[in-house]
Amino acid sequence: MTKPVVSKILEKKPINEIEINTLLDWLDKIRIGLWLGSLLLEKTDDFERNFHIKQRMGASDRLVAISFINDLELGINYTGTGFLTFRASPSCFTLCINNITLFNFSKEFCFSKRLGLPAPSKKLFIPGDNRILSELEPGNNRVMLPIIRVPFWVKSIKLYQSIINPIEGEISDKLKTQYYSEIIQDKKSKIFIENDFTGESHFLKEILSFDLINEYSRADIFNRIALQTIRFQNYSIEKLAPSPENLSREEQRAWRKYAREIVHLNEKHIHDLNLKITNHRHSSNLP
Repeated sequence: MTKPVVSKILEKKPINEIEINTLLDWLDKIRIGLWLGSLLLEKTDDFERNFHIKQRMGASDRLVAISFINDLELGINYTGTGFLTFRASPSCFTLCINNITLFNFSKEFCFSKRLGLPAPSKKLFIPGDNRILSELEPGNNRVMLPIIRVPFWVKSIKLYQSIINPIEGEISDKLKTQYYSEIIQDKKSKIFIENDFTGESHFLKEILSFDLINEYSRADIFNRIALQTIRFQNYSIEKLAPSPENLSREEQRAWRKYAREIVHLNEKHIHDLNLKITNHRHSSNLP
């Protein structure tokens, strides 16, 4: 049940690893559900919805970054699902519930290498298939910070989880080091925390507390979280998308052209949001 977990976060009560997993599964379901909804609106209905949701829930590395707003306004909204980058790769969106924001990012093997776990040197599209081909290489058995080298525009408590999910078969025994065995259970890693408010960076030991947090004004955080969401979507397309080299030359050209176009379309939104953030900072006398 996700509602008790969200209620705890709203009340700034501690949560444990099981509850964090419940939250991450729920965000996977919402993110993919919103993506499928947009496909249905476009009458792209030649797929089985349950198949897609089941296949994508808990299937890829994932992150939730939790931030807080300094008011008591009630309501639910979300951002990031209306862009073509989300349509091409539903990797990132942000959900706002009352006075918390849940920034959610997920992509196959996007955190595993820097968490010291097995990761592919290359990911490839499989012709005529919606899956990704990847051959795993051994991890270096240590965490490298930051876990993802993309700037965050909102201070938050970031909760990372890697999911080692090969396309076929089981993980090779040669990849299962002592470190791997300590970190991975049922293909899912322990939760790794980066806390912008306390400076902590470590695997979760018992519970996550929400002490010593800072809060944003609603106007400021909405501009920042929208900018962060679009930038991560661009990063997903530009840096994390599988290589199209297995496709035909025509398909390769089409994908690369489409990827350039949808990333370029986001640049105007990024420019406008940067201006809004700058103007808000000046009008509020913020540093």
